[in-house]
Amino acid sequence: MRTTALAGLGLAAVLAAPAAAAGTTGPFAGQVSQGQTRTHLYDNNPSNGACLQLAATYTISLSHVPAGDTLTLTVDGIRSVTTSGGGASLNVTKGVCATFSLAVTGTSVADSATYVLSVTRQILPPVSVG
Repeated sequence: MRTTALAGLGLAAVLAAPAAAAGTTGPFAGQVSQGQTRTHLYDNNPSNGACLQLAATYTISLSHVPAGDTLTLTVDGIRSVTTSGGGASLNVTKGVCATFSLAVTGTSVADSATYVLSVTRQILPPVSVG
């Protein structure tokens, strides 16, 4: 199982690396060592097309191997979470069309940690007033 997980993370890193540099919706992947930070740009409207003004909850999930290492995920330099047991997630509320930065830092890494970031979006219902 661990070999399969490592192979999957490695394959994801190879496939996602060019997309991550361009600013897309991911998934994003990479490797960090102790104290190193890698950044990615989430952008679900890179052409600046027309967009409905609705709120959405974005769930950013970070998984990594080895699971014993500790990584920190930071969104827009403001909200952050530290992994435990190989993963963590963080929710942020933004517009339906959104751009935000994602940073992964090696907080306590023995050698090198391989990670995958995924972002899912849940559109929130309109708020009624009255």
